[in-house]
Amino acid sequence: MDSDHPPKHSRSWEDEVTQNIRAGCLVLGIGNRLRGDDAAGSVVAERLAARGMANAFDCAEAPENYLARIEQLQPPDVVFVDVVAFGQEPGTIRLFRGETFPVESVSTHAAGLAPLMGFIAASVAAECWVLAIQPADVTYGAALSEPVQKAVEEIVASPVWRRAGK
Repeated sequence: MDSDHPPKHSRSWEDEVTQNIRAGCLVLGIGNRLRGDDAAGSVVAERLAARGMANAFDCAEAPENYLARIEQLQPPDVVFVDVVAFGQEPGTIRLFRGETFPVESVSTHAAGLAPLMGFIAASVAAECWVLAIQPADVTYGAALSEPVQKAVEEIVASPVWRRAGK
């Protein structure tokens, strides 16, 4: 978003998760660990799982491989964590509802998420969300940038997952 189109609300991503994501949600981290900030979603899911969130999974670049797990768990919400170029400062975190997700602005996983979210919504009746992190650098061989590393730490440390992960 640019200054000509400010956000419709000023709530934080944590407020959005608290208001919208129900207990028993499934968190699927998406990312390529060889492409700098693109690793963020995978790292978030891995760290949430290490902290005891049973329904957090690192999908790497293939979230479609988790369809059977989604059908087995029947979660009320599926939250994809991924880097998304949505025009904010690097490290900015934003929650998008699946049907309003700006597919044209996603980084390396754009084409696959929209049809996957549609399939999940139709087959499991789960609400799909994207917890997006604005990347700084997705070049091969780069490490997580400082602002994206801070965003990852903020997401993992957030108390919102205690309620959502139950």
